[in-house]
Amino acid sequence: MSAVEQKAQREKARLLRELHRPGEPLVLANAWDVPSARLVAGAGARAVATASASVSWSLGSADGG
Repeated sequence: MSAVEQKAQREKARLLRELHRPGEPLVLANAWDVPSARLVAGAGARAVATASASVSWSLGSADGG
């Protein structure tokens, strides 16, 4: 990973940490693919989650490979 990519990754991590506030739970909707991620984001979610299994299954593949 290049220095620029590392800096971008650190910034994303910082932003995600800022969403974790005591007394204000961070609710993460689990998107299965790009359209569902866009729907979640469009509905006003502060962050969108995903899982390798979700992405794999949406593409018709098994997870874990």
